[in-house]
Amino acid sequence: MRFIPKGYMGSEAAIVRIAKTRDPSRWATNRISPDEQALWNGLGKTSNAEFVFDDLRVLVGNAGGADWLERGCDFLGALEELRKALYAGEITAHFVDENGKLNFISKDGWGDGQGADILLRGVVDLEAGWRQPVLLKTSDVDGLARSLPPAYVEREDAGAKDRALRRPTVEKRRIFGEWRESLNGRIPTEKEDIAAMKDRGVNRADVRELRKDYPRRPRGKPRAAK
Repeated sequence: MRFIPKGYMGSEAAIVRIAKTRDPSRWATNRISPDEQALWNGLGKTSNAEFVFDDLRVLVGNAGGADWLERGCDFLGALEELRKALYAGEITAHFVDENGKLNFISKDGWGDGQGADILLRGVVDLEAGWRQPVLLKTSDVDGLARSLPPAYVEREDAGAKDRALRRPTVEKRRIFGEWRESLNGRIPTEKEDIAAMKDRGVNRADVRELRKDYPRRPRGKPRAAK
């Protein structure tokens, strides 16, 4: 069991807290099934935040309507905001060292490719294979959450697909990445990418931006050797 000092919280709980603060109506108890609520409450304890979308699909799926997907997007958006604040030095993450004293995690570490993964796992790897929970001051988390704008303003007449267009960039990357992986190495045309993402709530402009991070088909035909 992780040791969380008084006045601190783990990174998974911090991400959920930020997401709830940014859109409290969508996280109201009467909009979340008991199974889904148990999943969010169990992050870092009985469930792993790295697989939260997979777990949500299994536990809730179609039975939960579109709300569970939007809460998942809120969670990823909160993850992105927390990581940016840590990297900027606006708040500081800590860990308990081998002497039982609080020590800080360098802000520069949040800028590399493992930054988001560490926050989702809730633990940081130290020297000699030693791992400790990532700790954040509850007051810092609350201050950050209050400083952020709402995830988005939900219109009463907005459909699920319309709302999905405003999902965080990190979620769009995940959706696009899953689509590309499903092709087993085949490189699709731009039209194929756009068509596939249209059904997933990612618009044409976003697709063109996302394609820049993936291999593309060569233009034209190679000249025949003489």
